[in-house]
Parts: sequence; C-alpha cells; structure tokens
Amino acid sequence: MLIILSCASTAMAMDFWDDLEEDTFPVLFELPGEEQCPLCYFNMSSDFEDLTTLPCCSKTFHTECIQEWANQPRRDEYGRESSANNCPYCREPHGIEAEIIEEAQLAQALTCVDLRSIGADQVRRELQSIITAERSEEVLFLALDNNQLEDLPEELSLFENLKELSCNNNYLTQDAIETICQLVSLETLALGNNNLESLPAEIGCLENLNKLSLANNQFTEFPDVLGRLALLSTLFFEGNSVDLISGIDQVRTLWIYDEQMNQVSEELREAVCITSGGF
Repeated sequence: MLIILSCASTAMAMDFWDDLEEDTFPVLFELPGEEQCPLCYFNMSSDFEDLTTLPCCSKTFHTECIQEWANQPRRDEYGRESSANNCPYCREPHGIEAEIIEEAQLAQALTCVDLRSIGADQVRRELQSIITAERSEEVLFLALDNNQLEDLPEELSLFENLKELSCNNNYLTQDAIETICQLVSLETLALGNNNLESLPAEIGCLENLNKLSLANNQFTEFPDVLGRLALLSTLFFEGNSVDLISGIDQVRTLWIYDEQMNQVSEELREAVCITSGGF
C-alpha cells in the first residue's frame, strides 16, 4: 500500500485556515485513536496534556476544562443547586472538590514533564530536582527539545518508567544516545535534527520502542541496527541523504520526503505505508 501526502496539500490546508473569518467556528475533526474532551470537544492527547478522570463514570476531561466546570457557583441566584455539582458527562454527582482536581493537575504535571527551550543548564537542574525528590519513576513523558544539549546526565536512567522522550533540535553525542538506550521502557523516541550520523548498537536494547524519529539528521547510510527493534512500526526518516532504505521489515509506516521515494527498497515498498510529513 502506497500513500503519498504532498507538501502542496499541506500548504492548501494552511491557506484555508488563514482565510477563515475570526467569527467562523472551525469544523472539528476527530483523529483516529484520540478521545474528545466532553466539555470543549477537542481531541485529548496524553502527550504533554493535563487530563483528569472523574471517579463517578471514569470519563476523562482536560483538567483545565473540568476545573473550570467545578469552580462554577454551587447554587444559582435562586438558591437552586448548580450543575457544577454533577459530572458534565453522566450528570451524576462527581463527589470531588476543585481542590482535589488541582491536586490531580499537579500529579499530571509531574507525569508529563515539559522542559523545552529552557537551556541545557536549567534542564540538568530540573532533572536533578526530580531525582532528588525520588519521583523520577512517576515521569512517563519527557520533552527536552530546543535546549542545545550535547550530553545527558547518567541519572536519566533512573526515569525507568519513561514511555515517551522527545529530544529534537539538540546536538546529542553518541554518549548521550547510549544514555537514552538505558530507558528500556521507551515506546516513542524523537531525535530529529541532532546532526546524528550513526546510532550505537545499544539502540537495540530499546525492545519496547515502536515509534522513532531520526528526521533531518546527517545519515548517509541507513542504520542497520534498527532491524533489531522488533516492535518498531513507525519511522520518521525524512531529511537524510541515504542511498537505500531497507532492512526494517517490521516497520509498517515510513515517513520520508517525496523525493526520497526511489531510495526505498522494493521489498520495503511493498510492505509499508509510505508518506511524507514530520514527527
């Protein structure tokens, strides 16, 4: 199966949204596999978003949305009980106070740690503070993009439950990549735009990795070590100058530039969905 999404179609879509009047309400498109918040109707993603699940019906909301709902006056001007006492989805009493929601927001904030664009020194301080507080095992999602990082503290291995790590737009060395390879629970890893020319053999230790971005690096040969990642199903590899993309039979979605189409082996071309885009 071959699917190509050209840059032209993306540009047309951007022009469409730019031409919308300010009072025009856009149509919301539900993305596959993503649930919508029952209050704002926008898709919810666990990637660096604050979410809260209510105990009455186990329905999940954006924390900001449900907190605003819960902070409404408990009674209206006639003394009648307000709907803020009830879950906006199932209409049953949610049984929680706004303070509890704030605590959930704090817990979620630690689960999803966003350290983008704060500088290498501040990143090290923030990571060390989490380690010192002995809360590294709580972190599931970590963003370190745009920090001019060259290396990573060895203590990063203490984040042993980390599922997603984003390190785009840095200058990571081979030693830094080897440190990342100790995070064996990783499922998603973004290493775009790091001037990488190769990958260490230790990358094969990431046995749970299923999504990987190596976009816009300096690869001139396709890293054969990726064939050791048995669960890898999606690979972002656009922006690299390679002669041939092959040897990753398990990959089901390969993201490349349209002009790289001819660099995909025939075997891989028949097995994967090839498209263009970014991480």
